[in-house]
Amino acid sequence: MLFYINTAYIKINNSLGNNQLIAEFDKVLDVFFSYKNLIIDLTETPGGGNSTVARAIMGRFTDQQHPYQTHEFNEKKYETLRHWTEYVSPRKEIYKGNVYILVGRWTGSMGEGIAIGFDGMKKARIIGTRMAGLLGAISNFQMAETKIGFQFPTERLYHIDGTPWESFTPGILTQNMEETFQRAREIK
Repeated sequence: MLFYINTAYIKINNSLGNNQLIAEFDKVLDVFFSYKNLIIDLTETPGGGNSTVARAIMGRFTDQQHPYQTHEFNEKKYETLRHWTEYVSPRKEIYKGNVYILVGRWTGSMGEGIAIGFDGMKKARIIGTRMAGLLGAISNFQMAETKIGFQFPTERLYHIDGTPWESFTPGILTQNMEETFQRAREIK
């Protein structure tokens, strides 16, 4: 992909569940501090991830604590809803240039969380199509007799403005990936 000389590019390929990504991301980001613009490409992150990696990445772009997502858990047995907000804290040296996050249909789970978190913190412009639209955080279960594992959503997740994850629309909405990358190439 061709970008202007003042724009750096980081592509994350389906590794948001690998805590080793944190050190790799830090190493790459530290090289890009002289660039005016940074593009983080999350268009190929369908496999989920964890919030430790997400908070570590986002923590390099804020100098103060920020909320980035709200959880809702239905305690059906007691007819109560439990809500809590998760925060990002600053870590290491903070990148202060312009940040753009690329998303698409294959941006799922924690990829969605990072994009929505950056948007909620007002630390990046989100460019792309609608994302995977997952319905919340999943939990893993296993059948007792067969040991076959399965997953399903157990928590609703929201943008800090109250928008459900699955309803979030990028600020720069595109129709397809070709248009997404064209919009990214226009960053100067």
